[in-house]
Amino acid sequence: MRPRTGLASGIALLASTGIAFAQDVGDEAEDVGEAAGDLAQETGELAGAVYDETTDSLFGRGFAVMGGFGAETFVSQAADDVSGAGGLWDLRAVMGLRSRIAIELGYIGSAADIDSRLDDQSGTLIGTTIEAGARVHIVRDPALRPYAFAAIGWRRYDVSGADFETSSTGLNDADTLLTLPIGIGLTYRFEEIGVPGLIADARANLRLNLGGDLILNDPLQPQDREFADMHTWGLTLRAGYEF
Repeated sequence: MRPRTGLASGIALLASTGIAFAQDVGDEAEDVGEAAGDLAQETGELAGAVYDETTDSLFGRGFAVMGGFGAETFVSQAADDVSGAGGLWDLRAVMGLRSRIAIELGYIGSAADIDSRLDDQSGTLIGTTIEAGARVHIVRDPALRPYAFAAIGWRRYDVSGADFETSSTGLNDADTLLTLPIGIGLTYRFEEIGVPGLIADARANLRLNLGGDLILNDPLQPQDREFADMHTWGLTLRAGYEF
């Protein structure tokens, strides 16, 4: 009976050792799992803090909508001779007005007289522009925010009230261009004098309009197909509300 008793004791000892080892492994696995969970939570909290800090420092708070009016004229003499200064209206949304960098989305409409240099025809040059860009606030003063800006967009010109033909007037009746506006501006926040939300904005810009084929440089030589530059410069005043 002793051999059987010794064998049983050995099996029992081996089983108890295996159970203890399995429990130790399980405890260690549980500890590793808890550590991994804590690390994941800390990593998530750190990533959230970095994201909040980044978005606050770059785009921050300060979403605003603005609208206003202004004037613009062509830079080139050939275009200015045909269509002088005109009026414009502007609608704009800005994200990040209180931060160093802000993003803008804008719509601009314009209207100016346009006259043929070869006959008595005249009409109205209607402009439609959609653009997106960024502005960098040079000084982050609570009330006054001077800034520089640049954008890219699409501009369409249509002639209303006349039927121009290039061969007889030196003008086309429609044109589509790539527009690259750049300039400087100033935003004032009335919150500093007790009127929260109200803002005013003024800017001057040079608008590089590329790919124009609306106005011939020399209407007496239509076969040359040399068109005037369509770049413009202008001033705009706006008022709006900051949320």
